[in-house]
Amino acid sequence: MDAWDDGKAALRCFAIDRILRATQLEQKAVDVADVELDAHYASAYGIFGGQADKIAVLRFTRERARWVADEVWHPEQQGKQLEDGSYELRIPYRDSRVRGSS
Repeated sequence: MDAWDDGKAALRCFAIDRILRATQLEQKAVDVADVELDAHYASAYGIFGGQADKIAVLRFTRERARWVADEVWHPEQQGKQLEDGSYELRIPYRDSRVRGSS
């Protein structure tokens, strides 16, 4: 669930199964402009929103290249066919944590 986090004063992505308590407030929700939402969520890949500050470089074998090259994984991705028939895909991202680690 994407929402404004008053404690962090920022847009955040919350896992619904991790919310322990919800409280209904009297005040109205903050309406965040689409431009701000796009700047926050669209540049980074996956569940980690925010401005992307890293580029993942992925290389795929010749056998996998034809399928990977036909997909749009991210709006700002860059891909190129390499001389040996493999495919290189560059995708912006923000957070490099590995699942299961803290």
